[in-house]
Amino acid sequence: MEKIVGHVVAQARTKEFESGKQVVNFQIAENRSVPDGEGGYKQAVRFFECSYWNGPGVAVHLVKGKLVSIEGVIGVRAYINSHNGEAIGILTLQAQRIQLYGGAAKHDAAPPAPSASNGTITDDTPF
Repeated sequence: MEKIVGHVVAQARTKEFESGKQVVNFQIAENRSVPDGEGGYKQAVRFFECSYWNGPGVAVHLVKGKLVSIEGVIGVRAYINSHNGEAIGILTLQAQRIQLYGGAAKHDAAPPAPSASNGTITDDTPF
């Protein structure tokens, strides 16, 4: 699993399937330093389309600008642009754990029992 820290680009959306299963979809932008080829570094941004299948309750907290740390599996989705025939690649991240910064705690597949001291988000308990 990889860990990516970035800012949420837009409000997360929850999609429910006929089976009743729900997924939270959102996008994050990761700022990072990369070599500039001249011995220095420059800032670069990577965007990830994220999905979280472990509980829809976190969606209300994934708002534009929110700093998050995501642990999950990175992948890529590719398609051909129908306008110019160009190949497009999109980085994906299937999130297993989400850490919200700025007053929130972890939301993961197996959260510990909620308590007043640990700040764990569950689907039923807002913080």
